Amino acid sequence: MKRYAINFIFLILCSAAILYPKNIKELFYYDDNPIRYMVAKMFVDGRLSREDKMFFISYGSSEIYLPFFFIAKHIKAEYQITYNIVSLIFFVLCISYISFIFRKDEGNLKLVTYIMTLLGIICVKKGSIHWLISSTIFLSTLLSTKLSITRFLLMGLAYLISPTLIITSIIFSIIFLVRGEKKRAIFLISPFLIILPKTIIISEMTLNEIRELISLDSITSRKISETIKPTIPASFYAFLRFFSVDYVDNKISAILITYIISARAIFLTKHKKALFIFALFYILVGFSIAAFKIWGSGLRTWESIIISIFGVLFVSNPFRHAPIIVSYLIATSDVNRYDKIINKAVIFILVFWSITNLIKGKGELPEKVPHDVKNLIEFLNNSEIKNILIEGDTHILEKWKLIHPIYNSHIVSYIVAETENKKFYGGIIPWDSFKFNFIAGKFKSKPIHESDIKDFIKEKNIDMVVCWTNKCKNFFRNSGEIDEFGFFLVVTLERQK
Repeated sequence: MKRYAINFIFLILCSAAILYPKNIKELFYYDDNPIRYMVAKMFVDGRLSREDKMFFISYGSSEIYLPFFFIAKHIKAEYQITYNIVSLIFFVLCISYISFIFRKDEGNLKLVTYIMTLLGIICVKKGSIHWLISSTIFLSTLLSTKLSITRFLLMGLAYLISPTLIITSIIFSIIFLVRGEKKRAIFLISPFLIILPKTIIISEMTLNEIRELISLDSITSRKISETIKPTIPASFYAFLRFFSVDYVDNKISAILITYIISARAIFLTKHKKALFIFALFYILVGFSIAAFKIWGSGLRTWESIIISIFGVLFVSNPFRHAPIIVSYLIATSDVNRYDKIINKAVIFILVFWSITNLIKGKGELPEKVPHDVKNLIEFLNNSEIKNILIEGDTHILEKWKLIHPIYNSHIVSYIVAETENKKFYGGIIPWDSFKFNFIAGKFKSKPIHESDIKDFIKEKNIDMVVCWTNKCKNFFRNSGEIDEFGFFLVVTLERQK
């Protein structure tokens, strides 16, 4: 127990220095954090219609924050502080549990705690703490010798907050079936039934999209394919994303830790068949990316649509599954004479990374929300206008790196959450659909100058447009009174006669 405590304390101290949360009063706004925050806040404040709840809950994986936001509302605590503290508490609890599971003083087991801690750091920064929770539950179930009701319910919880975990589960179920462990294979997948209500919600949401599609004058493969496209651009870079670790600022330290531990997992594993199945999975990832490439090049055939549907299952994010795969290979391998050396190398890198951040006085988490964003929110809150069309953001590829074009964040969701008593239309979340239809220079998946956005503005009585791409700025610039806030252009539209 003493060794477990020492390792746990070491990991938490290093994580605190690496994340360096200097300001917990303002949202950790990087990446997906604004989406989780917006869904939880607007849900608790009663600002969502039934349809909005279906869309947001199916997309946001924000359920883990809802109980705490209800408490915060009752005691009149700030939502942003609540979100940040809850994220950090979940991180600490997961690392504590992982450290306890692998508490034996064996070099290979400590490596699992290191790679899972790196995953946790990334999840806190990216707004994916739900994935750390579900990965922790899944990994503990994988290595457990008892298949109990408690574990069944915990696995159901993991699927509830991270439905894409089913992909990881299918991979390991195949491995167990190959090894003749049919009972364990069934046990991994069967808890997925627990999330049936959420599946129904997502299905109803999808049916609404299909109804909108059918109502169109003509149905083409292009229109169908637009309804199933991924939220990130298809790129073969995704195939290597785990090994490039572009999720943190100090990439060298993160890459070294990832490479060292992954090499230990791959080259010193005794599960060669499992390694083959994992390799097959990443081949399928490559295949799905190729399918999206073909689809994105303009080839609109039923065959490409079918391939694209298949690809949706695998192109989500290979990184999600890699830490579990690496941890499993290491935990089920024998102790090796190289493990002590590897442990010392990883410890040195973690300490070096921590000291570097302390010296710089800056970590992986943002210090404060950009001033321009605050000014925009204040401007919108002070405006008497009620109906606002806002241009959503999406991921883009720049120099082989997947980035967010504005403030390294889905900041639009934060703006919507912090603006009171307004009705927003357009790209509230980065999911181009019939409902959220104004994303990154396109309206209803068409270039803005070819779209019917002006008819939509008239139909919804919209009096203000908030946009950030140059195409949209140029389109609306002469349509009314102009105000600018950093990336954003605000156009108060002239009243239509």
